Amino acid sequence: MSTNVMLEDAFSQAFSVEANLGCWKKCGAVPLTRSPLLSKDVRRELPVGAASALARLSENEEADPEVERLRQLESMNGYCCDLLSTKGYDGSHLRKNAPTRSRFVAVAKPQTQERVMTIKDAKTAGQMFYATGGRHLNSNDFFKAKEIQSRQADMKKTEDAKKEQSKCCAEQKGSIVLIRKKGELTAETEKNFTLPEIKTLLKWKTVKVVSNRKRDMVDAHIAAPKPKIQKVWTRSEENALQELKCLDMPLKDTALGVASNQMARAVGNNLAQLDAESLDALKNAIRDHEDTSGDNVI
Repeated sequence: MSTNVMLEDAFSQAFSVEANLGCWKKCGAVPLTRSPLLSKDVRRELPVGAASALARLSENEEADPEVERLRQLESMNGYCCDLLSTKGYDGSHLRKNAPTRSRFVAVAKPQTQERVMTIKDAKTAGQMFYATGGRHLNSNDFFKAKEIQSRQADMKKTEDAKKEQSKCCAEQKGSIVLIRKKGELTAETEKNFTLPEIKTLLKWKTVKVVSNRKRDMVDAHIAAPKPKIQKVWTRSEENALQELKCLDMPLKDTALGVASNQMARAVGNNLAQLDAESLDALKNAIRDHEDTSGDNVI
């Protein structure tokens, strides 16, 4: 069935060049500005304590008229509440304090371990803003922070494995000493073992005790297979764990450093396959790298 209704392309209208540019301008992306931070709709907070002291010394903290307005409103509110109290009213019910923050924006300097740890702990956009002060995020700091997160996860797994292995080795050692002293636990040698000693052997075989009767425990021990020999925690495993605990690692040990080294080796192995234009581009890139400090931002 045919109709005369003409449907417009909603996607093209919503994501047109004009619409995208308008959104990007509001969020300060194109052109790159601080307009979102200066918007009246953004929540403001009064710096107190360490944040207030550092704010006066920092070049990153710019004068914000909205913060001054908050101070004036808080002061006027306090004056009015005190005036009501002098007239016999309970002015405390109307007292309101301005929102405050004790954490200073971008306390840590770029390319320092403190900044890396601050970025690592940032879980929201607001926390990331506090970590960077709203400035560009240094790629070296970012990749180091992500590497630390990965290392800490691996470190926890390794420490849990070490703890479990040490526990199994202790149970194994106690059981072997007991067996060497009294022999294997069987129906015939049952009388030579006390109840706690039988429980020790059951724990070694990872058998859950379902009955407190000695006979049932002996039968469960006999039925359970002999566990495999547990190896002690080696020096190489301990060295690997200590390396994971070292959080101040060079950039070459991060995912970015490893990928860059692999790419560099691939380019070096295929230089003969590059044309003159690609070689010139490579030479220019090397020259530009030598002229800059390498402070990449993302």
